[in-house]
Amino acid sequence: MFNFIATEKKKKINSQTLQALNGLTKKQYYSRIHKLTKFGIVKRTFGVYQLTAFGKIVYSNKLKIDAALKNYWSLKAVDALEVTNKINSESRKTLIRELVKDNVIKDILLCKN
Repeated sequence: MFNFIATEKKKKINSQTLQALNGLTKKQYYSRIHKLTKFGIVKRTFGVYQLTAFGKIVYSNKLKIDAALKNYWSLKAVDALEVTNKINSESRKTLIRELVKDNVIKDILLCKN
């Protein structure tokens, strides 16, 4: 539900749309939307749901976590080589550039040292 609200910014998303597209029971729908609004991630204005400023930050970081999960094994390889302390800084950077596919994750790793 959170992803749908975040990705469908241009469309007007009301409760019927959210419930129908996610295949949730009324109880499941209201429970989830209540939690999202309670934590300040989503707000409802004139019957339309949208992300709050805080929700946009949460969604942006969620995308980074998703990217990290897609690169999990590459990140494990980088960690394994760093543990040995036998890799110099330039070799580490080259390894990261080759192994990690996502540019955001790559930038995060390359900023360290």
